[in-house]
This record gives sequence, structure tokens and C-alpha cells, in this order.
Amino acid sequence: MEGGQRINLLCVASRYPVPTRLGIDVRVMWLLRSLHELPDVQVTLASVTDDEAPSPPPDELAGLVDVSMSWPLDPEPGSVLVRWARAIRYRTPVWVLARRSQRLSQFAAATYADVVMALDDAATVMLTSLPAHAPLIVDKHAVLAWMTRQMPSVGRPAVAYTVRHQLLLWLTRGFESRALRRASAVTVSSSEDRRRLEEEYGIADALVVPSSAPLSTVDWRGGGAVGVLGAMTIRPNLDGLLRLLDEAGDELRLLPRPLQIAGPMPDGGLPWRPQPNVESLGFVDDLEGWLAGLSALVVPVWSGSGVKTKTITAMAAGVPVISTPDGVEGLEVIDGQHCLVRNSPAELIQAAAELAAQPQRAAELGRAGRELVASRYSESESATLLAAAIAQALKDRPEDARG
Repeated sequence: MEGGQRINLLCVASRYPVPTRLGIDVRVMWLLRSLHELPDVQVTLASVTDDEAPSPPPDELAGLVDVSMSWPLDPEPGSVLVRWARAIRYRTPVWVLARRSQRLSQFAAATYADVVMALDDAATVMLTSLPAHAPLIVDKHAVLAWMTRQMPSVGRPAVAYTVRHQLLLWLTRGFESRALRRASAVTVSSSEDRRRLEEEYGIADALVVPSSAPLSTVDWRGGGAVGVLGAMTIRPNLDGLLRLLDEAGDELRLLPRPLQIAGPMPDGGLPWRPQPNVESLGFVDDLEGWLAGLSALVVPVWSGSGVKTKTITAMAAGVPVISTPDGVEGLEVIDGQHCLVRNSPAELIQAAAELAAQPQRAAELGRAGRELVASRYSESESATLLAAAIAQALKDRPEDARG
């Protein structure tokens, strides 16, 4: 930092990021890797855990932060009605309140830090007790109000579905706008999200810090199945997958092996009838090994915002990617050079079948995608952008706290 000044940075996350089960975990780990590149920044990570966090932290996390602390989630009310009543009272979505830890909130309020950084949206709900003058960076994995507005607003029963959608949008805007008003600096993962943030809230100075992933240590060998990767507990992922299966049923027969779906599944499994040419794997422990054996990865998303971590993770592993335009948002890709971009479910699967039959072409695409990640989306590139966010936030620090 300026003049070699040592900065104490308190990073708060609403999830313990290891193992990386969701896209937000990938984003959080990437931010920590990038911050580790800044020699004058001392990072303390305070996170919430669903289960007891490992002690000491796993090597992949311990090597990135100076101090790692975690607290369990607060107990949740058993009644769904009580949860929604609480959400309305605080004008905060149910899923955000479900990630709270009062002990972490107390720790953050009582701990001195030059700058505090919320590594995900839900983390901001635990920072409401920060001193008013404490510089705060809010990282946006996505623009929540914009995403909520894109969700289907019709269903059965129609009236109840519409009311629920409008209520969720009202809760989301209230929560998101409060967090943004409190922020000294805001970071987003794509220029598209920066534009959306300005349209939704009038914030024009957000800094774009693209999501990325470390280059895989396992060489891509291909020759296996075509895959789909993503947490199907996330609505845009689930909607995209169901559309793919519904509209590309005939094309799926063109694949040499059953389509493999990897990632956490909703409670009760996927809401679709089993098909002989589709295989659901659930969470994959050895993600690098699974990616290395794929012929290609298909990214069937038609909604959501920000850089899709599944896309950048596959490209970093040298896997050929076939995606919708939404799936490559925020990435400087050229269709036909770094990946293949297709619009419809049928076109996605047709392209995947063609690549499976052209291993040399697939290898060229995978290699070019990996080279793009290495050259354009490195830790050092992100570190420079995060240093700018820290500098912007420090402008809010009182004069008597600047040493």
C-alpha cells in the first residue's frame, strides 16, 4: 500500500469456503488468493460454518490468511411462517438471515481493522454493528435485485406465486440497498454487473474484479463424457438444467456417453424423470480429476449475473467449454477461439457432440481457454484491482485513525 503502510483487513464470509461447494466459495477463495498477493495487507478471515470448522484450517486456506476464525450459525426458527415474519420485520431475505452468527457480529464490531471486507452478500447482515466510520468494502457476486427480477414471476397458483415474487423482490432490494449505502467501496465481478448496479441503485463507481480460478494441476485428457457443473440448489442453475433436459432430449442421444451432472443437488434430488442418457453425480470430491476426463463442459444458463465460476473453473482446467452468452458474462472470450457460444439447448448439445468426435479441435479450444485465464485473470491482476478498492475504502477512515 501507499508508503509501505501495513493494512489490517478483516474479511467476513457467511460460509466457510473450504471445500468449495458453491460458486460463491470459488469467488471467496479467489479473493483471498488475490489479497495474499498484497504484501502490505494482513488478512483476518472471520467466517460462519454449518458444521464445526477444521482446526487448524486446511492448508489451502491457512496459506492465504494470517488468521482464520469461525463461528457456528445461529439457531433457525422451526416454523416457515416465523422465518418469513422475521424476514419482513427486518426487510431481509430468508436465506440471508439463515446465514447469521451473532457471535461473529460481536467479534466484528469489537475488532479493530483498518478496513472490513464483506466477501459475500449475506456477510453484510453481520456487519450492521460496525462503527459508522469503519471503512467497508462490499463484494457483489451478483446484483441480487436484478437477479430476483429475472426469476419466473408466474406459476400455480398464479396469485400466490406473483405475491411471493413481489415480496421477495421487496425484501431483496431493501437488504441490498442498505448494504450498498453503508459501503465505502463496492466490487463486482463483471462490467455488466457494474451497469446493473448503476441502473438499480445509482452506484456508478463500483470496481470490477473478475472471478477466476487457479490453473488446474491435472492435465486435461478428454475422451470422456460431456458434463454440466453447478449447484442445483441455485435457481438459475436448476432452471437452466431443466430447460436443457426438456428441450434437447433428442440431441442428448447424439452424445457418445450419458451427460454427467455434477454439483450439490436440491433436497429430494432433481425434479425430473430419470433418463437413460443422463447421469446425476451429486457433489464431486475430486473436481479436477472429473474435469480432466470430460470431452467438454456445457454451461446451460439463461439467467443470473456476474462471472460464472463454473465457466472460469473449467477453462482454467483446459476443458473445452460450450456456453450460452449468459454463461460467459464478464469474460473476454472469442466464440470459436476460447470456447463455443450457443443460444439454445439443442445447439449446446449438438456442439458438444461434435467436439466429442473432434478431439484435436476440443484440445485447441481447451488450450486457448486456459491461456486466456492465465494471461487475463491471474491473482496479480485481481490483486491490483483489490488494492484500488482498499485505497478507495480508506478514504472514509477518520483522520485520527490514520496514524
